[in-house]
Formats: sequence, C-alpha cells, structure tokens
Amino acid sequence: MAAPVPFGEALSKGKEVAFANYVPLIIGVLVMGVPILGILCAPGVYYMALKCVRGQKPDLGADLFIIFKGKLVDHIIMLILTGLCCIITLPLFWPGTYLLLDNKAGGWSEAMNKAMAETKPNLVGWLICLIVCFLPCICFFLAPISLCAVAYCYDKTFGGGGGGAPAEPAKA
Repeated sequence: MAAPVPFGEALSKGKEVAFANYVPLIIGVLVMGVPILGILCAPGVYYMALKCVRGQKPDLGADLFIIFKGKLVDHIIMLILTGLCCIITLPLFWPGTYLLLDNKAGGWSEAMNKAMAETKPNLVGWLICLIVCFLPCICFFLAPISLCAVAYCYDKTFGGGGGGAPAEPAKA
C-alpha cells in the first residue's frame, strides 16, 4: 500500500529547494505561461523540480526542452489527460509525468496505470497535498515551491530515494 503523502514535509522541502534554485525554476514557470510553448516545456519544469528535490542543479537550457529528448507523444498525452481531469482525478494522473521522466514507465498507458495504482489508496492525501501545494500558484512567484513540493511527494510515493539524479529520458 502507498505511504501517506507527507504534505507538510513536502512544503518545507519544496520551499528549501525552490529558493536554492529559484532563478531557473521561475523562468521555467514563466515559460509555462506562454501558450503552446508552455505545454511543451511543462515536463521540463517538472524535471527541473525533481532534480532540485534530489539535490541536483537544474540546467535551464537542457532541462526545459527535455520533452524533445524522448517520449514526446507520451508526454503530450499525459499533459492532455492531466489537463482534462477534474480536481478529484488529478492526483491519479499527475505522477504519470514523473514516472515517464524517471523511466519507470514505458509509455503513457503504463504511466497512467502505475500512477493510479499507487495514488488511489491514498487519494485523499494526494488531493489535500495538491490543493495545499497549488493554491500558492495564484502567485506565480510561489509556483516553484509548489512544483518542488509535488516532486517531493512523487519521490516519496514512488521511491525515488531523493539522492540521485532523475533518470535520463529514454528515446521513444
């Protein structure tokens, strides 16, 4: 069974790592606000947040466009699914993007199934975490904290360990 989502701990860690890497993260958040470009760069911003949580420095130039390094169609499908989902189902699909980035899923279908299997037993915890973590997104300058907090929850739920760099994306 999935471990409880440590949202208080996640917010604390999210703040710590976001402030330590604020410039590349806030630039990524700003790029996410640009129509179409933002959609293509969203996985790169998630990847940068995951690297921050794991103690790695984000590389804005290389990381922001990571979607083009592999699984382009799978990432676009996961982003569409995430975007179409209502607030209740968002926690079921959001970790799927991280699973693709971390090479823990071969494609969007496997990522969706794994994400659902792990988050469904603790849906209320994930829902609270996402609400608490993403309410600050109203103020874009707090968005890096939210992104890092959710990346931290992913790392804890899916056993990333928090110490190593995220896996390089596999070629499609």
